[in-house]
Amino acid sequence: TVVGFDVATAEMKKLSAHRWDVVAQVAWLSDGKGLVVEASNMNIVATQLFFLEYPSGAISKVTNDLNNYLSTSLTNDFKTLCTVLNEQELYLYFVEHGDAKRAKKITSQRDDGDRGLTVGSTNELYYSSRQSGAFDIWKSELTGENQQQLTFDEFLESELSVSTIAKTIVFTSSKGGIPNIWSMKTDGTGLTQ
Repeated sequence: TVVGFDVATAEMKKLSAHRWDVVAQVAWLSDGKGLVVEASNMNIVATQLFFLEYPSGAISKVTNDLNNYLSTSLTNDFKTLCTVLNEQELYLYFVEHGDAKRAKKITSQRDDGDRGLTVGSTNELYYSSRQSGAFDIWKSELTGENQQQLTFDEFLESELSVSTIAKTIVFTSSKGGIPNIWSMKTDGTGLTQ
């Protein structure tokens, strides 16, 4: 939540009803009609830029991608927004028989596996991916073929592990606002907390 303080009275006032999990930095516009907010939610992970109108509290997105934006500021004339774009490139590779020279990139999303990766008993690969916009759980063959999305929501699913005996995936999900342990069958059915 973004709040402001009256300098004369020290009274605190919410500037918007919108709730973020993390607010890193804010920058006021010179006309006082709003501010740029650098923030993220548990289910989005990436720090994005938002515009918060003042005094209405209405929120609109300035950025909407998979990058992280840090150290946001405005120029003295308030006509230019300056920010650090933090890009991370992680890809999943298949390396047969330990021969790194023959490594094959098996997914195209640049942060596949960043929030979890595990191999099942019949050599299927389970991993986190933002192909759908939020970190969901996907599976494929080790070669990257037959990719299949197993979870379908806007929440962060991560830290996964597969029970080969029970054919169950156990993982952390931010459903309900805080991370909890969930499980489902390896085909994506039977989701339970």
